[in-house]
Amino acid sequence: DGAFRQSLAILGLVANDVKPNKAAITWLLKQQCANGGFQAYRPDTTKACDVSDPVNYTGPDTNSTALALTALSAVKQSASAGSAAAWLAKQQNKDGGWPWFSASPSDSGSTGLALAAVKALKPSGSASAIVKAGKYLTSVKLSCASGGGLAYQKPGAANAQSTAQAFTGLTAGLLVTGAQTLNSNPT
Repeated sequence: DGAFRQSLAILGLVANDVKPNKAAITWLLKQQCANGGFQAYRPDTTKACDVSDPVNYTGPDTNSTALALTALSAVKQSASAGSAAAWLAKQQNKDGGWPWFSASPSDSGSTGLALAAVKALKPSGSASAIVKAGKYLTSVKLSCASGGGLAYQKPGAANAQSTAQAFTGLTAGLLVTGAQTLNSNPT
């Protein structure tokens, strides 16, 4: 149904110590574009990926790529995850944020998802990208008097989805290593 949701499903399984079906992983691997990125959905994987087009919402995008690389990393598909990470790194804008589609303005939702992916994979040299992304997210943060949360892009009003995705990145919320047992008496 799409690289984004397929990746979330794989991450959910891994988080609960359920090994994802090999066909699910293979399907996601086949969705990867030759440049390392992922587009929302490729109905025919024998054809090249579309060109990134923010007007028509086609081509590789940072949101699909961020989720796919995180899922592939969680299932130890390091070569494909590394290729996705390299593509994602090239998409970071000078302001520190990531756009949804290449060469578009940064937005807080895409920045959050990309930041979560970078933190999950921890590629070498990622410290600078992480700091820059944090600064970008700070720049779209709204005061409590303005409604709190983060704007999708500046200037703008608070956006619930973008705020949630930004906090996913700030907290490394996509990092999945398997089920954890909570201590009944934490110290």
